[in-house]
Amino acid sequence: MGHPNPEKYHLKGADALLEGKRTGAPTRLSADQLTELVTELKKGPEQHGFQGAIWTRPRVNAVIKKLFGISYDPS
Repeated sequence: MGHPNPEKYHLKGADALLEGKRTGAPTRLSADQLTELVTELKKGPEQHGFQGAIWTRPRVNAVIKKLFGISYDPS
């Protein structure tokens, strides 16, 4: 994806940055679920049964699966 057209940015402001091709899968979580997920992640991995204070993609995926029954596992 290239840079936004400067003229378009001048005319539309920040909205010009939102235009363009998107990459990645859309979220399958609602806004409320995302808020709940952030709250849970702030508690730290150890509060969710993991050893150590580092969040990894597999750990976050496991929490999402446990809380919402949604899998982001690519397999």
